[in-house]
Amino acid sequence: MRKFTARSRKNRFQMLNAAKEFLKRAFHHDGVRRYGANTLWLMAEKVIRLAVGFSVGVYVARSLGPTQYGLLNYAISYVAIFSVISTLGLDQIVLRELVRHPEQSDRLLGTTFGLRLAGTGIMLTLLAFSLFFHPAGGGLIAIIGAGYCCSAFQVIEFYFQSKVRSKYIALSQIIALLVVSGCKIWAAGQGAALYWFAGIEAFYMVLMFLIYLVFFQSREGDCRNWRFDSRIARAILTDSWPYLLTSIAGMGYLRIDQLMLRYMQGDAAVGCYSVAMRLVELLYVIPTILGNSFLPAVIQAVGCSRETYRVRLLGFLSLMFYVGLTLSVLPMLAAGLITVVYGAAYAPAVPVFLIGLWRVLFCSMGVASGGYLLNQNLQRYSMLFAWIGFAFNIGMNYILISRLGEVGAAVAAVLSGGVIVYGLPCCFTPTRGLFRLLVRALNPLWIRRGWKEINRREI
Repeated sequence: MRKFTARSRKNRFQMLNAAKEFLKRAFHHDGVRRYGANTLWLMAEKVIRLAVGFSVGVYVARSLGPTQYGLLNYAISYVAIFSVISTLGLDQIVLRELVRHPEQSDRLLGTTFGLRLAGTGIMLTLLAFSLFFHPAGGGLIAIIGAGYCCSAFQVIEFYFQSKVRSKYIALSQIIALLVVSGCKIWAAGQGAALYWFAGIEAFYMVLMFLIYLVFFQSREGDCRNWRFDSRIARAILTDSWPYLLTSIAGMGYLRIDQLMLRYMQGDAAVGCYSVAMRLVELLYVIPTILGNSFLPAVIQAVGCSRETYRVRLLGFLSLMFYVGLTLSVLPMLAAGLITVVYGAAYAPAVPVFLIGLWRVLFCSMGVASGGYLLNQNLQRYSMLFAWIGFAFNIGMNYILISRLGEVGAAVAAVLSGGVIVYGLPCCFTPTRGLFRLLVRALNPLWIRRGWKEINRREI
């Protein structure tokens, strides 16, 4: 018995030493420290956003009531669909090129900035034209749309992502969030008209993009060195147009439910649905952070061995699946707090929240799948999947909203996410490899293998 006890203590001592040594090597490894710090900054911003956004959002929602809150969110969703046009689908392409060709950053940033200016002009023109046919809420839509006038400076965000310096993104968003949250509290406390809240939404975007510019100018470079290159413009537009069409369909998929709800059920239904989905969308930030932090590592692995790329990709897919699954299940325990926090008027939001949580899983896997399709240059399938899913979502919304109201919209959103992420890839020969990878990624051991690969190499 004494021998056994001594041996057990020795084994525990050895395991503890091994764990300490592993953590020591990981902490001092350049690649792990870079990506770990990057993720922590993004996590800090999202934690602050969760805390501040949730508390302020509750106060605003209670002050406005379901009808007014629903009208405001309808206007935000309406503008969001048009806002995709301003991006021209450049985001992922520019990030990829900045990672692969850092020596051309000034030309890439200058070219993207010029293209985004043109895209913003097109977006605002189309939005203004649509207001002639809009029966209600046109003033709110116009005010919120004006906030996109500085959106071309978002190119700086892609630069920071490519350099794994997301602390500047996080700081910019934290500062803008705190300023705007103070404005919202003041407006709600004063019982301000809905137009004030629309103006605050617009001000947030302008302030955030201008802070990006301040950090870039003071820490990284000078935007006066940016140069527009027509050759680069043609190249990235050639690659980006599928992403533009994909983004239009994706944003439509995310927002069309609120537009259809308003016309089929009224503003109060949109208000309750928006409360539930805002809570769900707060959880999207974690898969987005992980994607922004680890996707550059997967992209860089393309230039390494095939085995390195496969291990990193499967580790990434498996991590995203289990993170999404956890975030879809655990928050169900707190669903009953919605009526306590928001008030009895928002009781219809509870079942919407319980169903809508499963969107987090499909959002997480959508981020991971998008990285694979980008690396394999299969952007056209991203576009195809998004449009099929968008059409499917419209059809399901039309059928289910009339029968189930807000709950029907939530069910339609979840079903559409499952079709896009798991159903469609197995229907086309070039993307069946993705489907097989998604199935293999259900094995959580790939997370450990992928992490060991990142720890083994400097990335």
